[in-house]
Amino acid sequence: PSSFPLMRALGSQCARRLPLALLRAPIRSLSSTAMPQPLPRLFAVLKGSAAVTALCGSSALAYAYMHDEGAWRTLRVLGSLVPMGADYWRLHYLVRSQTKEVRAAALDAYHEKWRNEPLRVCLDLRGFYVKVGQLCAGFPGDGLPAPYKESLKVLQEDVPPQPYARIKRIAETELGCAIEDVFAEFDETPIGAASIGQVHRARLRDGTPVVVKLQYPECERHFRLDFATIKSIFLLVNKVLLPVLDAVEEGFAAEFDYRLEAANLRRMMDETLPLCRAAGLRVAFPAPYDAHHHNLPAALRARGVSLVTKRLMVMDRLEGKSLSKVGRRLLTDYAATCGQTADEYEREMKRRMLEEPTFLQELLSTAAPTARQLRAYRSALRVRAALRNACAFAYNWTVGLVAPRITYIPARLPPNGPALIEVLYRVHGFQIFEVGAFNADPHAGNVLLDEASEVVGLIDYGQLVEISEEERVAFAYLLVALEEGDAEACEASFQAWGCESTWKGKRGPDGKFLHPPMKPGPPWTALASAHLNFGGAAGMAYGLRAFEFDSVAQLLGPELDDMVDNEKLPSIMMMLMRCCMCLSGTGDMVGLFGASPGKLLLPSAKTFLEKRGLPSRNPAAAPRTADGRRALNS
Repeated sequence: PSSFPLMRALGSQCARRLPLALLRAPIRSLSSTAMPQPLPRLFAVLKGSAAVTALCGSSALAYAYMHDEGAWRTLRVLGSLVPMGADYWRLHYLVRSQTKEVRAAALDAYHEKWRNEPLRVCLDLRGFYVKVGQLCAGFPGDGLPAPYKESLKVLQEDVPPQPYARIKRIAETELGCAIEDVFAEFDETPIGAASIGQVHRARLRDGTPVVVKLQYPECERHFRLDFATIKSIFLLVNKVLLPVLDAVEEGFAAEFDYRLEAANLRRMMDETLPLCRAAGLRVAFPAPYDAHHHNLPAALRARGVSLVTKRLMVMDRLEGKSLSKVGRRLLTDYAATCGQTADEYEREMKRRMLEEPTFLQELLSTAAPTARQLRAYRSALRVRAALRNACAFAYNWTVGLVAPRITYIPARLPPNGPALIEVLYRVHGFQIFEVGAFNADPHAGNVLLDEASEVVGLIDYGQLVEISEEERVAFAYLLVALEEGDAEACEASFQAWGCESTWKGKRGPDGKFLHPPMKPGPPWTALASAHLNFGGAAGMAYGLRAFEFDSVAQLLGPELDDMVDNEKLPSIMMMLMRCCMCLSGTGDMVGLFGASPGKLLLPSAKTFLEKRGLPSRNPAAAPRTADGRRALNS
C-alpha cells in the first residue's frame, strides 16, 4: 500500500497470528538453559530488547491496522496467504522423501483443504480482488490448480449482490431525489452484480423499460489502494510489466466514472453503429440517458441534468441473454450426449489439451459446420418443432378435451456460432481500424444475443482503448504478414510498436543455453509470436512446431518464458492481445473452437490499408528470406 510498507504488513500479520506462548517459549528456554557466567547479563539485555521491540512494533502495527485502510486490506490478503504458505511448506517437508504418487495425493488434499480461501478473500474485499479472481478462474493451462478455479468460477457468473436498501440509498444520492420520482418500477433483484457495482431493471415514469447501473461508493478507493500494493510487488519481482500494469490501471480507473462510459457508448452509436448498419450487421448498443437521449424526461432536461452521473447510469434495455449463459446451455446439452456434466466435460477437454500431444491436431482436423450449414440446421429444427406442435394442437382440441393434454415444446436452437463470431470480429474490425477506439474487454458476458431477432447487443464500454494511426498501420501490416508467413514483416510491426526482447533459446543437458543471446531475436521468432498471440488454435499448433514442444502445457508453462526475456511490452499490443483473447474465448463458448483472430480481422486490415493507399507489405520490413520459417534447431 502507498502509506504502509509491504514487509511491515507481512510482519504484523505473522505476529498477529502467532500465539503469544510461541513468542515466549524461545526466551523461556534460553533463560532456563545452563550458560557460562559471562553470558547471563547479555541474554538479559537481549530479552529486554526483544520485549521492547515486540511491544513497540505491535503497537505500531496495531495502529496501522486500525487506521490505514490500505494496510488493513493487505493484511487481510496476507492473513490467508501466510497460513496457506506455511501449511504448504509444512506439507512439502513431510512428504519430500515419499513416492511421486504419495506427494501428488498429499498436494491434492492440500488444494481441497484451501480451495475456498481465495474466494473468501475476494468476496470479503471485493473491488480489484474480484477482478483478479475472475482472471484466475479463466486462467489457461495448469498454472492454477483446478479446485481454486472451480471455487472462483462463481465470480465469472455473478458476484453476490449488495442489499437493495443500500442500492436505493446510492441511487437516491446520485439522483438527488426519491427513486419513485424518476422510476415507476425498480426491480429490487439485480440482473447481475460485478466487482464495482450491479445492474437493475427498471421502468421510467412513462413506462419505458431501462436498466440502471450503480457503483459502490467505496470501490474506487479500494481499487487504488489494492493496485498500489500490486504495483509495489511487481516493482520488486518484474519491472517489465509495470507499463502494462499502468495501462490496465488506467483502463480500470475509467470504469469508476460512468460519465466516461456513457461518452464511450455515445461514440460507438455515432461512429461504429452506422458502419455496422451499412454492412448489414444486426448490432445494438444501449443508449445512455445523457443529455442527447431523445427520451430524457422533460423535467430533467429543463433542469439541465440527465440520468448519467459518476456512479449511476440509466440505459436503454437490450433484450437477450449473455453469450456466457447461451454457451453454458450449449455445453450442458452436448456434455449430456457424452454422459457427462458440463464441468466434467470441460475438465476432460482441458486435460486432453494439456497432456495429449495429438489432441490439438485432432481438433483442428475436425471440420466445424459453417454458418450456412447451421442456418439450414436451425431452420430444420424450427420446422420439426412446428410440425410436432401442430400435431399436439390437433390432439389437444380433439382427444385432449377428455384425455390428458400434450405440452407444446418450443424449438431449442443452438446458436449459430460462426455467424455470431463473424459479426463480433467485423464490429471490432470497424472499431480498431476505422474508429480508432476498441473495447478491450469483449468477453462472452458482455455480449447479448436476442435469439428471436438475432440481434447482437454489445454492453459494458467502460474500457475503451484509443489506438493511434501509426499503431493501426503496424497492426494491419502484422495481420497481413501473419497470413503470408512473412517473418521479417512481423518483426517490423513488433519493432514499430516498440517491443524489446532478448532471445536465449533452449538449454543443453548441462542447463546452459546452447547459443549466445540475440537482441533482437531471429525473425522466425517474431512470426511464431504473432501466430501464438493472434493465430488461434492453428497458431498454437504452429508454435508447438516452431519451438519443438511436445504439448500445449509447455507453451503455457515456464519453458517458453525461459527462452526469451521481454524487456518492453507496449500496452497497445497487450490490449489488442487481450481483446483478441476475449473474442476467441467467446467463440469457444458458442462452439467455434480456436477461431483465428488474425484471419477474421484480416479483411478489415486490408480495407484499412487500401483506403489509405498503403502497400500491402510493410515498406520498413527487411527483404524476405528462407530463414523466416526455419525450425528452432535448423
